Amino acid sequence: MKAIKYVVAGALLFGWSATATAQDYKSDLNVVTKAIQAKSADMKEQVKNYSKNYKKNGPALAGLARAFYEAKDTANAKKWAEEAISRDKSCGDGYILLGDLEVLKDDGGAAASWYQNAITMDPKNPKGYIKYASIYRGRSPEEAVKKLEALRQIMPDYPVDAEAAHFFYGARKYDKALEYYGKVNMDVLEDNQLREYALAGYFSGNNDKSLEVSTFGNKKFPRDAVLNRMTFYNSLAKKDYPTAITFADKLINASDSAKLIARDYTNYGHAYMGDKQYDNAVSMFRKSMEMEEDHELHKLISDAYSEKGDIDNALEAYNTYVSKKANPTSGDYMSLAAIYTNAAEKVGDVSTKEKYLKKADDVYAQLIQKNPDYEAYGTYMRATINGQMDPDFSKGLSKPYWEKLINIVNGHATKGSNDTGYLKAAYYNLGAIAYTAGNKDTGDGYMRQLLEVDPDNETAKSMLGIQ
Repeated sequence: MKAIKYVVAGALLFGWSATATAQDYKSDLNVVTKAIQAKSADMKEQVKNYSKNYKKNGPALAGLARAFYEAKDTANAKKWAEEAISRDKSCGDGYILLGDLEVLKDDGGAAASWYQNAITMDPKNPKGYIKYASIYRGRSPEEAVKKLEALRQIMPDYPVDAEAAHFFYGARKYDKALEYYGKVNMDVLEDNQLREYALAGYFSGNNDKSLEVSTFGNKKFPRDAVLNRMTFYNSLAKKDYPTAITFADKLINASDSAKLIARDYTNYGHAYMGDKQYDNAVSMFRKSMEMEEDHELHKLISDAYSEKGDIDNALEAYNTYVSKKANPTSGDYMSLAAIYTNAAEKVGDVSTKEKYLKKADDVYAQLIQKNPDYEAYGTYMRATINGQMDPDFSKGLSKPYWEKLINIVNGHATKGSNDTGYLKAAYYNLGAIAYTAGNKDTGDGYMRQLLEVDPDNETAKSMLGIQ
């Protein structure tokens, strides 16, 4: 009699009823879980009394196993999970916990087997399907989604498509992630899901969809850094520079927990460049360099100054860029020449314009010397630049270059893709120079040669009186 009273008193002490049913274990589980987490002095006694009260209740024992698992006591977690299954073969949570223990050992195959057992024995428990799918989401998201589709059959309201999209996103299969997120009404997506949806669109090259999602997300979560970044980046990709600038500012100054990277400032600079705010562009490129050294940024700074017409700063930045390269490329020479030609276009003073064009001409001469493969292109550019210094053809400055270009092209064993265009330009300009000098026969000869490469050229026909 005293023994019975003791058990009842013990049960009451820990807040349990001696007549506990299968349905009311959760409040008691909460009490024993706290004791396990705190490793209290009476923890063993609490566990003992709880397990006696619910010795025939599989879910209650599985809950006890989960409490030990969360406390990183894997031995007791395993013990009580096995006890739960022995008491109730259909206890899905017991199988699931045994699978989780295998995950800790990095044995995905064994874990998947336990999760499959949970599905087989407790088919209405969604956790088994989800856990099984999580094992395969990295190695085979298709297999994972197949298991989620089985879950859809028993739980039509479960967000299978969003979960599948998440799996494909984690596997970097962004097209599939985009496809599955596209099946879900965006109104029900959480902030992390909208982030993945927008990023999946961006990474798969679908800027329109990514922008649609990020813009929608901006309204629900206006201070979300990723969504602000996506609207910024996508707007830049679509050359909507004002919107890109607006959301670049939101990313940097009006986002929670924004982890800024050098690329953010580089793209901010590109947005300002597109909007022709060159000083602001330079400022952003310099901020990017403060975060991460990248010598290519010196070229971008040079480009910004060049577009502004600040030739001195453009050249200073470009020379810094070239000096950091072991072997300047042909593209580097062409970019340097472009600085001078851009400057020439922006000045009104004839002598200054001519000075810049001569500098550009000299750079193309260097290009030809450094890389003979660019002889035709470099000669064409030298002819064009000298033509700009002699717009009325009166000095014939471009004449020797057009003549040389014809010889170069005709000497090609295999015609290049630009060779016909080079010949058209050469014959036309040489003809114009000849006519301007009063040499009609010579001019007519060039026009006839122009018709050989461009039979429909109206200028040549007109000069030769051909209808």
